Order: sequence, then structure tokens, then C-alpha cells
Amino acid sequence: MLDHKGPGRSPDRKTKFSRPDPRLSPLFEAFERGYKEGGYRAGWKRYAEYRAAGFGKTHWNPTRAAGSYVKAGENALALDWLEKAFEAHDPNLPYVFIGPGYDPLRSEPRFQTLRRKMNLPQ
Repeated sequence: MLDHKGPGRSPDRKTKFSRPDPRLSPLFEAFERGYKEGGYRAGWKRYAEYRAAGFGKTHWNPTRAAGSYVKAGENALALDWLEKAFEAHDPNLPYVFIGPGYDPLRSEPRFQTLRRKMNLPQ
């Protein structure tokens, strides 16, 4: 519980914050294991591997795994998952071409090929 002390707030008012969705705990644990093993990129790689392992078994889409691999610096794996996203008709795929999170892939020929397959402007 946290005290709210600010304009228009009663100093004795308390707010209870909810815990994260327990279904996400394994993702956070995977990141934490990787981070302890090798830092930020290793954390994202473990996170991405967990996401990738769940593909087809859960509601997770391939672009989520791809985004995690980009953060891990694993561009080839990220592109593999973007190609899977294309094959799976992932509705989030068009957004990777406008968001800054995928900047490390923009100059990759496979990324450009995927953009052309989707008939998106350069």
C-alpha cells in the first residue's frame, strides 16, 4: 500500500496495487535468469526463447518473440520470427516497420524483402 500525498488527495488514503498476471511470471523469471547469467542482452535472449517455445501453444504471436530477439541483439533470430509472423498472418507485423524497436533490422535484406512481400512503402 502506498500513501497518496498530493493535491486533492487525503493523506490517509491508501492504494493497493495489484500483482502482475501470474501467467507472466515465467517470462519475468526467464529474463531474470538470463540477466544474472550475462546481463541485459542475455536476459532478453532467455525471454525470447521462452516466448518462442510457447508459439503455437499459447496466444503469443511471433512478433513478440522477434521483438525480444532484437533487444537481445540476435538479429538473425528476430528475422526468422518475423518471417514466421508473415506466414502466420500475425496482425502485429505491419507495426514493426514503423516502430523504432526494429531499427537494428532496417538495413537487413531479409527485412526489406519482408516489407516488399507485404507491399509496404520503403
